[in-house]
Amino acid sequence: MKLRRKIGLMLAIMLSFSLVPSFARLTGEVVQASEFQYSWMSNIVKVSNDSELKLGSAPVVTIKEDFGVWEKDHSIYLTVSNSEWADTIFDDDVIDVRDRDGKVVVSETGEKLFHITRDGTRTIAITKKTSEDVPFMLRIPMLVNIDDRAKDDIVLKIEGESTGVRDAEHVFATVSDSKINIRFNEKDDMVKFATRGTTLNPIRIEENFVGALKKGDQIKFDISRDFEWNNDYTTGPAISIRGGADGVFSLKYDRRKSDETVMVVEVDNIDSNRTRRISFEINDLNIITEERNSTDYGKVEVNISGKDIEDKSIIVAEYVDYGAESSVKEKGEFFSGRKITLPVITLQESVRDSVRFDRPIDIDFPQWVNVIGIKSAKLDGVDVTTEFEEGFDLNKERLDKEGKDKEIVYSGTVRFEPKSTSKAIKLEVEFIIETKANAKGDIDVEFSGRAFDKSDIVQTVGNVKPVIEVTADKTNLNVGFKDQKVGNIYIKETEKDAIQKGYMLIQIDDFMHGRWDKEPVVKVTEGDIRIGEIKLIDNETLSIEIRSTSRKLSTIEISEVIMTTNRAVADGVYDINVFGNAIIDKGLQGSDWEKGYDSPYITIGEQYEEKEKISFVIGQSIYTAGEEKINMDAAPYIDENGRTMVPVRYVAEAIGVLQQNILWSDRTVTIFTPKNQIVQVKIDTPIITINGASIQMDTQAVINDNRTYLPISWIARVLDIPYTWEGNTKTVTFN
Repeated sequence: MKLRRKIGLMLAIMLSFSLVPSFARLTGEVVQASEFQYSWMSNIVKVSNDSELKLGSAPVVTIKEDFGVWEKDHSIYLTVSNSEWADTIFDDDVIDVRDRDGKVVVSETGEKLFHITRDGTRTIAITKKTSEDVPFMLRIPMLVNIDDRAKDDIVLKIEGESTGVRDAEHVFATVSDSKINIRFNEKDDMVKFATRGTTLNPIRIEENFVGALKKGDQIKFDISRDFEWNNDYTTGPAISIRGGADGVFSLKYDRRKSDETVMVVEVDNIDSNRTRRISFEINDLNIITEERNSTDYGKVEVNISGKDIEDKSIIVAEYVDYGAESSVKEKGEFFSGRKITLPVITLQESVRDSVRFDRPIDIDFPQWVNVIGIKSAKLDGVDVTTEFEEGFDLNKERLDKEGKDKEIVYSGTVRFEPKSTSKAIKLEVEFIIETKANAKGDIDVEFSGRAFDKSDIVQTVGNVKPVIEVTADKTNLNVGFKDQKVGNIYIKETEKDAIQKGYMLIQIDDFMHGRWDKEPVVKVTEGDIRIGEIKLIDNETLSIEIRSTSRKLSTIEISEVIMTTNRAVADGVYDINVFGNAIIDKGLQGSDWEKGYDSPYITIGEQYEEKEKISFVIGQSIYTAGEEKINMDAAPYIDENGRTMVPVRYVAEAIGVLQQNILWSDRTVTIFTPKNQIVQVKIDTPIITINGASIQMDTQAVINDNRTYLPISWIARVLDIPYTWEGNTKTVTFN
């Protein structure tokens, strides 16, 4: 052996142990050649038992010899599992020999470079017959016959012996139990229909391996109960071929072997010598309901089967009622008093024409929501943002020159002229809103109007919660006194990082004849929110600077509050109110919507008495106030309209009004409430007024046994006082 060959062999051995990664077994994917790889398989194919891999469709193994150490008359051995080498492997030109640059190598002397011989049924020997020392690559097609009992992977084993070629194993085929594979995406390809029939989307069928389908093979399509094939639409022209040339492959719809629920498609002609897998689509398949009025709504299933075909069921359609549904990907959680971009709302027809988009569509929000913009709106991909902006009158100014609310836009009406389409339409819209300060609850969007033949649609897109909770130690103040100490005020975040950087402002509502005497003490009692400058503005407004937001839930306490009242201050209850850009967004400032964080704080005069629960029992002249039982000089009764009637003096007890604040004049009862409301009821009329606004009752006040009786449920209703009725004990209870 020449010295160069010895050195080359040593290098090959060294590289085989130090540089070459293990490629002993490849499964499931094509692996490209690399600098250190000795052999690789072009691809892995699916096969059936007792099939043959032919030239043109068989995988190709490439064997790389990089060092020129393979000597003449030395052999490598290729052994296959679960198969035998076909006779075609011995053809003279079956081995492709190339150099390291990929160029075909031809012997200058005309001698045969390599020779293939059989070494048993599963093994062939490839022997070098030339003395050329140049490195080369062999490309050998896997021309084998698959065993009739083959299972799992079909593997090639390479043994290099003394040639310098590295031993290796490669999967080149896997055994499939089914001739065909069904391609149908149920999510995207399934159709919905409400009429008696519909046309299905194409069902694609692919050979799992070359030669899987043969002349006479049948594929059966069995449709689920209550539906049948519309045979007038399943004739030959409904089937189109993909992946094969004309004349190579054809199908026919066999009426003789089909009925209303089972359609049989038969392979009519096919080229048995083809080298490519065939795929085709069944198009324009039309189905109908067996009985239009008795078929239940639901999924339509098709089972596909045949000889040597694995049964597969696919959902091809859904029979539905006319209608639409709405959805959002993820509901949002928001703070009230802030600008909010809602998640995209999708309104999807169940079937075509479920919604008449060319008719008015009314879209309503809760009245504590103000729609201030439309970020985007699309109708089947077409931009309809302008239609929404016009429908909600968003071109109008929301605030007047003084910054007061001019118009709240919480509902709108839109209509469209959608392009003619054969599919169900989808509307996607993204609203920009703001909510009233201290608003709380679900943001429900209601779609209604003449566009909807069925019921209205309500979609919850998110939930809002207050930024803070405001509580205060209630204090009674005297009229016309200076330096009166008032209780503490507590401002607690509902969630960390809820209060923004900026200024928090505190006022006492409608307290025109009173003032703060000096700056109180402001401190953080819980959490880590940072406050800055504390300033009293015109003795009316306390300003607290928020320098940084919190990382822990925080509480701010305002203490040592000193106030003055003059003699013009009116009796009543005055609320503390917290607002400012640390609490609400700028767009709400100056409007009625900014004042929502309040709590009862100051009481001037003795306008009412606080009572516990008050209960009256029909027919009994004793009522209960908390734990105390009190005698009455007349008993409650139920009138002919089913309303509970209570003597007027005891109505005062139920609603917390002092006797001197209930007046009788000109057959009219007038009640002055703790919140400066005026309620009037005229005897023998069904009208009750509150602050001048008239409300029709379904009964009336009366004089009975020289006692004035009022319908107490109506009094409680107009004053928003909670009450309950217990029918078993005939008891009405007021809180």
